[in-house]
Amino acid sequence: MTFTRLAKSVALVATLLSSPLITHAQELPEGWTALGCYTDTAAPRTLGAQVTVNAAMTIEKCIASCDAAEYKYAGLEFGNCDSVIQEPGAEVEATDCAMTCTGNANQTCGGPSRLNIFDSGRPAPQTVQALEVATGTWNYTGCYTDTAAGRTLSFGINIPGGATVESCTAACTASSAGPFPLSGVENRNECWCGHELGETADLVAHEQCRGVCTADHSQFCGNANRISVYTFTPSAEPPAPVCQSGTISNFTLVAEYKEPEEGGPTSVNLKVVAVEMASNVVWTILSACANCCSEWPGLTMQNSVIFPHSTVVGTQIMSSTRPRTGESPAFVASVPAFPGFQAFCSVVSGLPLPILPTGDTSLNYDVFQIPQADEVDPEANALLSFGGVADSFALCTNNSANARVDLVYAPKANHPHYSLEGCNAVDVKIITG
Repeated sequence: MTFTRLAKSVALVATLLSSPLITHAQELPEGWTALGCYTDTAAPRTLGAQVTVNAAMTIEKCIASCDAAEYKYAGLEFGNCDSVIQEPGAEVEATDCAMTCTGNANQTCGGPSRLNIFDSGRPAPQTVQALEVATGTWNYTGCYTDTAAGRTLSFGINIPGGATVESCTAACTASSAGPFPLSGVENRNECWCGHELGETADLVAHEQCRGVCTADHSQFCGNANRISVYTFTPSAEPPAPVCQSGTISNFTLVAEYKEPEEGGPTSVNLKVVAVEMASNVVWTILSACANCCSEWPGLTMQNSVIFPHSTVVGTQIMSSTRPRTGESPAFVASVPAFPGFQAFCSVVSGLPLPILPTGDTSLNYDVFQIPQADEVDPEANALLSFGGVADSFALCTNNSANARVDLVYAPKANHPHYSLEGCNAVDVKIITG
């Protein structure tokens, strides 16, 4: 060893021995140790999960604040807490942290853009790689960029207390607008869902998604403008789609209550009711309105398109429109005639219901499979399937149309025309002949 290197080593030892990080080590709470002096920036903070400003800050006060919130690290420049040392934070010479604490002149509280960091000894947080649930597994896909102008996942869900991987994936599954095959946690407490990644999403390094979840400091929840994305994989292949028929010559519809009120009807007839008329255009919906007049008593289905037939205008062509979650199945007659949107078929109660492939939004008839004749019970009740689903219908009281009771597909909260409390689940039976 040269004389110069020996001199530097002696100086370093002398610095460490005189550092408050050493002389006050015995004053730290049990389990806490001094980690060293680290760089800090305004954005991002080296420890940015929680910041406490105290005009009389001490090591004890800072650690107490971070310890109470169960963070792994505490840092003194202000009073910073986190469970991971964020990039670009890096260890520097102990002498860089020479600013005395405002609450105890015998202690140091970092320095200009410098943090004294203390470690609680708690386990470091981890990225949840896979989450098994009853119906399958949510797998970590990666860390992606995200902005307010170009969302990586389009549907946000507010989770009180902040999101975790468990609560966010569960919310994306249970959402009335879902279920969604993609979920993502962002900015430590946000939950997002979607059917596909946004066009502007870019995959970035995993280290950019190391923001500790506000609700669970043992796991990461993305970061600012960074979202940790999870993809759902079913535990088994869904049952094969089964449509009894996409073509029916003549039929009517009956809504059968799944839980009829005591003393009330078990079923009601559905009719096609006009809701809007303009020049060369008539819009109708399916309703259980007993006092409403209807000139479309009969229906036919051809290639998954329903055609109501008018008794007033025999040449009129009215056809089904695209399914909308939370809305009534609708039909339109126009000039020129709308060709109709393929979204309907009949299924047999007791057999697997039609299921669209994950992410498919076309709702074309050719996604359905037609079973063989010996696979269908001819005595079973035929139910109407809308957009590939037969068990999401309800009769809802329309508060904006004199309490008219309309058929709604997959009712949703905060709708302007009805409330969920005014909806009752039904099966829609197809009556032929």
